[in-house]
Amino acid sequence: MNFSFEGLKAADNSLKRIRIFRKRMEDDVAPAGQGTWKESIDSLKRLEVAEEAFWDAMLDDLNTPEALAAIFTLISDINAQDDRVALTREERDAVLAFLDMTNEIFAGWPKEEATIDAEVEALIEQRRAAKASKNWAEADRVRDQLKAMGILLEDRKDGTVGWRKV
Repeated sequence: MNFSFEGLKAADNSLKRIRIFRKRMEDDVAPAGQGTWKESIDSLKRLEVAEEAFWDAMLDDLNTPEALAAIFTLISDINAQDDRVALTREERDAVLAFLDMTNEIFAGWPKEEATIDAEVEALIEQRRAAKASKNWAEADRVRDQLKAMGILLEDRKDGTVGWRKV
């Protein structure tokens, strides 16, 4: 085994990417229509390709780098498609089922319960109100306070706000 801090950071970034993608698939609000894509893809067929590539890699002497590559290629393709045309709840649920199945093997991106306590929820609403009244200093202050609490806000192009724990 070759350990390096660069490798550790890369692994952490990879896990974050999968977890962020999972959160996006769990959300019902998609930032559709903002991105560009040469041509539309059939998300469910693309998912089948990823699943086949994943299992082919795992059956090839547990070739985990190739199995993970199948997941990351799927993430890139589905994110691009979802940016252009929002995936349906059925498509999102199918992707989530695939992530659940792969998580049974890697145990790195489990489904997290999206619970936040009343204080955090109140702060998110307070920031929304500050932005609506164009009080940017207050909105920034609340955002920084949430960040200090481990909550990262994600302002979307469509005006909605997502969040995730960091």
